[in-house]
Amino acid sequence: MPRKGGPGVTSADLLVINKTDLAPLVGADLGVMERDSAAVRGDRPTVFLSLREDPSAAAVAEWVQTQLVQSRPNVAAM
Repeated sequence: MPRKGGPGVTSADLLVINKTDLAPLVGADLGVMERDSAAVRGDRPTVFLSLREDPSAAAVAEWVQTQLVQSRPNVAAM
């Protein structure tokens, strides 16, 4: 829960909220989670995903690739 603001939520380079497909089944409100993560994390990125719907975790892979390219300009995008 992003609002609890633990060290993983507040200091991680990327916060991944997985299993979004289950949110309606357990009464979780993704809009509230999005608002809470923005309040706790500021401008640090958060990705909402469901590995059931996107087994490749494309948004996470894209973020990692971007970070690699930015940290090592001579590394070609994969």
